[in-house]
Amino acid sequence: MARTDRWGVRSGAGSDDAAARFDEAVLALCLMVGRPSVILGDLLAAEPAWAMPRIASAYLDLYAQTVDGNRSARAHLTGARDLCSPWIPGEGAHLEAAGLWLDGRLVAALDTLSRWLDEQPRDLLALRVAQDLAFFLGDRDGLLGVPAGVLDAWGPTEPEHGLVAGMVAFGLEEHGRYGPAEDAASTALESNPTDVWAAHALAHVYEMQGRASEGSEFLEDSAALWSPSFFASHNWWHLALFHIEGDDLAGAIDLLHGPIDAGSPTVWFEIVNQVSLRWRLGLLGTAPPVPPELVAVLVARTDEHLSVFNDLHAVAGLAMAGESGAAERVVAGYGDRSTDPVAGRLLRGFAAFAEGRFGPAADDLAEARLLTRTIGGSNAQRDLVDQTLLVATVRSGGPAERIAELVATHPTRWSPATTERLLATG
Repeated sequence: MARTDRWGVRSGAGSDDAAARFDEAVLALCLMVGRPSVILGDLLAAEPAWAMPRIASAYLDLYAQTVDGNRSARAHLTGARDLCSPWIPGEGAHLEAAGLWLDGRLVAALDTLSRWLDEQPRDLLALRVAQDLAFFLGDRDGLLGVPAGVLDAWGPTEPEHGLVAGMVAFGLEEHGRYGPAEDAASTALESNPTDVWAAHALAHVYEMQGRASEGSEFLEDSAALWSPSFFASHNWWHLALFHIEGDDLAGAIDLLHGPIDAGSPTVWFEIVNQVSLRWRLGLLGTAPPVPPELVAVLVARTDEHLSVFNDLHAVAGLAMAGESGAAERVVAGYGDRSTDPVAGRLLRGFAAFAEGRFGPAADDLAEARLLTRTIGGSNAQRDLVDQTLLVATVRSGGPAERIAELVATHPTRWSPATTERLLATG
């Protein structure tokens, strides 16, 4: 009889113990707790003939979005290629998807995993990676459609039903369906109060509806439950945004210098938190310095260009640190990329803003802002573009109708205090 994982997906594990350990790694990745890489490392040694630990390790390397990570992923996939069994179809689907991701073909990788999930909707690793690929692509339909399409495969009393509901909640929020998103996130948190992704989805709902006081209370009250997660710094980032919306810049700075800056300066999602919060505070009249260790990482990665979203934050961080030459090198990497015209404009706009060239900055950002979803990230994260455009327009004496339109676009997300500060610093 073929071995399966705990959710009924056929497994090529050589023993029940190895299968159980791999399940632990998958759950750790899905719930963003513990150290899935350590579990997979143990399995690589214990089960050298099993493809999935190698493929899952490649996924973790690819999440790093660095040249070194890609190099490690390639080695893992090369080792896995001859180990995949035709009797374990999930191995082939994951190998194909990881290879496509490595080659920069994220759309095709997402399509591959989506097709596999149509066949096997209880593959949690495929689900987690697929929604993350949709996030990196700015694919709003995928963010919702992928988890919503498999939710019925999980019984309402299964603990994983809540996990999937939390993923659905985030997709609903990115579609602006805030009521259903709040319901789905609440369902997920009832199932597992430590689910950091569900808490994150609910924080987004509060942010997008301008419910800063409720958002602050929720995150502060639940922090002990989600703070052990390796994703926790992003929830602290959301709490800092709620402080900003409440006109408590000092509170936001305290969080920046506390749990947000405590994140590794080499991990991109930590870098994005650290840089974007500094830039937002700078727009409001106070700009905490960029730590030298973070600057060093950004300088070292100026030529990698593996993510427009990350490179936008690299330009912002380097510019704030006075590293204009390094920032320009990042921008120059998009100079001849006709397939991605929005990227060059966005990066040029941020670089120009940092140099005090507010007219060109406003022109570039105004041209690019309607397509910013294509760079990935969330609505709340990409709001950085609109805030920067607003300040650049005011400082350059730009058209009043653009200023009015930007303010009107955010009737709840920007509190009166935030709007007043943005206009005043302009």
